[in-house]
Amino acid sequence: MMTPSLSSLSMDVADVENVIPTLLKNGIIIAQNALSTDSIERCLIEAQRHIEEADKALYNKDHRFDLLVPVDKFPSIKELEVVGPWVSLMKAMLGNDVVCDVSLVYSRPGATEQTWHADGPHIGKTADWSGKGQDKPYAICVFLPLISLNKIVGYTQFWPASHKYDELIGFGPVCPLLECELDGIVDVGSAVVYDYRLIHRGMPNKSEETERPLIQFLYHIPQYKEVSNYGKEQLF
Repeated sequence: MMTPSLSSLSMDVADVENVIPTLLKNGIIIAQNALSTDSIERCLIEAQRHIEEADKALYNKDHRFDLLVPVDKFPSIKELEVVGPWVSLMKAMLGNDVVCDVSLVYSRPGATEQTWHADGPHIGKTADWSGKGQDKPYAICVFLPLISLNKIVGYTQFWPASHKYDELIGFGPVCPLLECELDGIVDVGSAVVYDYRLIHRGMPNKSEETERPLIQFLYHIPQYKEVSNYGKEQLF
């Protein structure tokens, strides 16, 4: 199967009827120009404040970090969680009682390449080798970069359609050898929407002084409980 191009996956996220088949097939779509510059700037200010709080509390010097966001403290981020342009899609795919966890992921200069991984486990049926038969998603991520991404500051690399097969877990290094990878290089204001089971990896931040912050909105059915990616103890 040919790897879809970034342009072929770029869609109006509010066009739910056309987005759903593409997301089910490839496990990923690009919400092109989903948000205004003003909206992103407000979120960036809140994100930088949260990063500063974490650094002071944790003396954090890691190059890559993932923080849960207490959205009640950050109104611009909370607004996107509730009424972002992708929310109609989330409700159409996951139900009107969908739940959202919000986190802030940032990679500092010197952050290295991640290993290939899927954030969420496979639950229920996987696809047969014709590419059909997998269960619908139980969780969908919206990656919202707060700066424009490029080869220098880094980006996230995805393996389209890998959400269908649990047998591919652990075989991520094969993806670039087969030229199946998709570079999630998007401009500020666009977002990457992907199935939580999709295999991906964060790429290095090769810049000298530019942090790469993004907000992750994890929408999921109420029955799903995230247990592997976040701790249970509040650290600050």
